[in-house]
Amino acid sequence: MIKERDTLRLKLQEIENKTSEVWVYFQGSLYLGSSSEMTWQESRQYCQDRGADLSIITSVQEQEFARVAFKEHRWIGLSDLEQEGVWKWVDELLVQGEPNSLGDEDCGELNFNDHLNNWNDINCAHKRKSICWVYFQSSLYLGSSTEQSWQQSRQYCQERGADLTVITSVQEQEFARVTFKERRWIGLSDLEQEGVWTWVNGSPSNTRFTWTFMIQTKH
Repeated sequence: MIKERDTLRLKLQEIENKTSEVWVYFQGSLYLGSSSEMTWQESRQYCQDRGADLSIITSVQEQEFARVAFKEHRWIGLSDLEQEGVWKWVDELLVQGEPNSLGDEDCGELNFNDHLNNWNDINCAHKRKSICWVYFQSSLYLGSSTEQSWQQSRQYCQERGADLTVITSVQEQEFARVTFKERRWIGLSDLEQEGVWTWVNGSPSNTRFTWTFMIQTKH
């Protein structure tokens, strides 16, 4: 576990050196605080452009970490935009209790109370800084914001101390699909031998998975 943590932190430092953005590690998750104030929707787009999303807070420990690390009211991934009075995190998990949904206050911000689920709701058009968050089984994922060929995309990843993603489980496939929401290159090709699909780490493709929503042509 310590070795995995240290490896993750080294990769994180490499990415920070390339992007000038400071991600903070906490209990298997990575957090980024924006430096500029935006609306809730703009903040969510800002996070998604970085392969993340607005923060989901599910424990008192995580809430306390966010309060101490970011020190001010910030947007989190909570809203009742889909249905008035029904508060959900960006991963669709329902929230009980606060916020109280007064008027047109449909988006949630980090509050400074001591107990969990006591979030503050304000108008989504207000300008706030935000907290971005990404996590999956101690791995770090980055979604590029520009379209490139497969080879260019692999070079883009390698320049950041990484590689195109290798997906080894249905759970990881679902995480990638939900997080990135569009067709994206992964580290799978048959460039070495036509019809023999292998990952960039040399392992063969698992035929249990369906890659049609990800695999594109070799151009």
